[in-house]
Amino acid sequence: MAATPVCDLLEGMYEWFNGLAGRELPVTEAEVREFWTDDCVMIINGHTRCVGLSEFAKHFNDIPCRLASWEVVLPLDAKIVQSGRIYVYYRINIVTTDGAAVRVLNGAFYDVRDGRLASMTEVAHYERCDMQ
Repeated sequence: MAATPVCDLLEGMYEWFNGLAGRELPVTEAEVREFWTDDCVMIINGHTRCVGLSEFAKHFNDIPCRLASWEVVLPLDAKIVQSGRIYVYYRINIVTTDGAAVRVLNGAFYDVRDGRLASMTEVAHYERCDMQ
């Protein structure tokens, strides 16, 4: 599938997210606004995780407290774009602060509005593994 502006938006957001690893400066609402709408919503496994830019910034800032490292595998494994919605399947390789290697398998829908992500509804499956 050829890249589309909405797929570029999504992969760009994950490139930014990968770049947060090891960063000392906190994530700001202005950074989140580059990718997400002001009323953005994140739902993971049926639970609302974040609503709005300030909660998204807090979410991104809290990740280093739980994870020693993370990497969304790019390019994403599968992408389908239809009527302002992106469906993706992708993997995240993480190491928790206690040293456990975990692979996260994700299926997600993203709603896009005015060139930014408005919502993310994700089903995530976590596998402990040896990723060497």
